[in-house]
Amino acid sequence: VETSAGRLPFKAIIHVAGINLLWRSSERSIRDSVRNALALARDRGYRSLAFPLIGAGSGGGSTTRSISW
Repeated sequence: VETSAGRLPFKAIIHVAGINLLWRSSERSIRDSVRNALALARDRGYRSLAFPLIGAGSGGGSTTRSISW
């Protein structure tokens, strides 16, 4: 989902869930989220992206595991 960046100095913010239907992160859910964000950014003509840690926190994934996927 793409939203305005509000007052941030960016064109937009692309939000991803990073979790599966059981509210847990998995390698597949993280890969799908990243793939979808990249596709949306490409479709919008964005040339750069920044990704926070996806799948950790409420998704239950560890920092180390989320980075390795």
